Amino acid sequence: MRFFCPRRKQLRLRVIAHSDGVKEQEMKGLVRDAVLPLALRRPLDMAAIRETAKRIDPTAVARYGRLYFGGYRSPAVEIKLGAGAGRNWWGILYPEAMEADGPVRFESWILTLLRKWGWIG
Repeated sequence: MRFFCPRRKQLRLRVIAHSDGVKEQEMKGLVRDAVLPLALRRPLDMAAIRETAKRIDPTAVARYGRLYFGGYRSPAVEIKLGAGAGRNWWGILYPEAMEADGPVRFESWILTLLRKWGWIG
């Protein structure tokens, strides 16, 4: 069994629609579904992600970096469709967990810290 601490090995994926129109929101879902398997691969291939997103929506602009979410910075792939003024979809991915052979036990960073300090067994 392999232990995995999600906080240290996460990647966020964010897809922002052009607008809140029905067609634009559907386009956002299509782009998300197409790039999601690519975002889980290691090493991360941004060229493939950009190409796939542009194939579905020619206005797509994809970037990778440490972006702010909820007050802290996290590695993320952000794909903006058109003006990027619509509702967005985002999720947290754990690529290293996908690569594991056999079962993976997810471990909370706080539990790891409490065990290290000897506060819990």
